Amino acid sequence: MGRRGPQKTPTARLANRGSWLVKDRAGEPKVCPGCPECPDWLTGESKEIWYRLVPELVNLGVMSKMDGFAFSRYCVYAVLWLKELGNPARNVLDFERYANQLLKLEGNFGLNPSSRASLNVNPDNNAKKEDKFLRIV
Repeated sequence: MGRRGPQKTPTARLANRGSWLVKDRAGEPKVCPGCPECPDWLTGESKEIWYRLVPELVNLGVMSKMDGFAFSRYCVYAVLWLKELGNPARNVLDFERYANQLLKLEGNFGLNPSSRASLNVNPDNNAKKEDKFLRIV
């Protein structure tokens, strides 16, 4: 049985909000900031989605090198959803399933207005954080 309740808000997101909960998260693993590599198995339209959105997500500070696999799923589901959308004889169940998966993934990456509303990100600060981290490594 999985964990109960809603997923924890990432510490970086809490810090951007100015939350007092950040001090209780000392043991959380740190990920390497930066742009993940596009997987070789992404092709065609899914690769186009990747290259269009990843740079912006990195600039927003919501994507790290470790998030590539999760975001590649978003790219695949986006293409499947678009194909169903353009199909006049679409399977409504598939269409809704793809739409629901996209909605969940969009929320994880700040790709919709409501998920971005909870962010307080300054791209200049993210670039400084990345440079500082890379100097340490």
